Amino acid sequence: MDIKDAICPKCGQLSNDGKICANCNSVHEYWVIVPERFFITVCPTCGAYKIGSHWEDYTHNPVEFSREQLIHQIQFNKNVNLPEIILSNFIEESSNRGTFIGSVKGTVNKKEKEEPFRSTVTFKKEQCDRCNRISGSYYEAIIQVRGTDRQLSPFESELVKNIAYETEKELHEAGNRLAFIASIDIDKEGMDIIVGSQNLAQQIIQSLKNRLGGRYTTHPKLVGERAGIPVYRITYSFRLPLLRRGDIIKIKKKFAEVLSPGSNEFRYTDLNDGSIRVGKSDDVESVVGNVNNAYVYIVVYEDGDILGLMDNEKGITKEFKIPRWRHFNIGEQVLVLDAENESIIVG
Repeated sequence: MDIKDAICPKCGQLSNDGKICANCNSVHEYWVIVPERFFITVCPTCGAYKIGSHWEDYTHNPVEFSREQLIHQIQFNKNVNLPEIILSNFIEESSNRGTFIGSVKGTVNKKEKEEPFRSTVTFKKEQCDRCNRISGSYYEAIIQVRGTDRQLSPFESELVKNIAYETEKELHEAGNRLAFIASIDIDKEGMDIIVGSQNLAQQIIQSLKNRLGGRYTTHPKLVGERAGIPVYRITYSFRLPLLRRGDIIKIKKKFAEVLSPGSNEFRYTDLNDGSIRVGKSDDVESVVGNVNNAYVYIVVYEDGDILGLMDNEKGITKEFKIPRWRHFNIGEQVLVLDAENESIIVG
């Protein structure tokens, strides 16, 4: 065979029988494919985008997101060298449609090619799986938070809410979109947290135990099936311990501050001598308050074992016996709690 008969007539490379080579055949079919139109599905409630069959959260606005999707959808032939996409303009035609104007470049058979294009994007609105469940009052678990033989304090209620929302945020940022809090209801009995997934409920329960102590029981209820698998809705009954961190108690006829509460035993500071001790719940004579409910006083004078403190709000001065384990400076702020017809320095 003559060497001339073994060369591709299009690119000059060696070819069987002198026919158009495989590379040129491939490029002849297409060198680049740009969609004339494409669709972006966005949730009108939360702004999540649908990618394939699943939803994802993005901080991009719809135009920026559709720009990224268009770039992903433009297909260059594998034999094109130095491919380049240039998006020069976006024309907003209506609230749900716009057109990208640009060009594509590349080197084909050692020749540079460039073609302009117009690609129209249409924004479709569809409620995402998360918002659909929330609007449909869907939930998988209820966390009932109660105090043991007492009501929740405002401080505890706020702390429990913060723990729940922090846990929801952590799971959401980790990609668990169905971990949501549907509602938090507070009444005189305690707090009910309605959540959209068992995973979130279990994470909240664990965080409450770690930070507040307490115990819980579970009460499952069969509510149906999903793909042949039984679906249960679980109520978690969470009980905070009788004592809370910062509680001021009377134990063995002395005032003390609870440092770390437990189910049966707890650590506390004896406010009379400053010693740290371990006590039992059965030894507690009364709970007189909590440091979070104390008032701020200012040290105005010291006379022997007498300390003069001024109420920071009312401007009234009171005298206290100085605890032998404490040292005070003039102008220092201290916490005072009114309990059992007397005032106690608690911090």
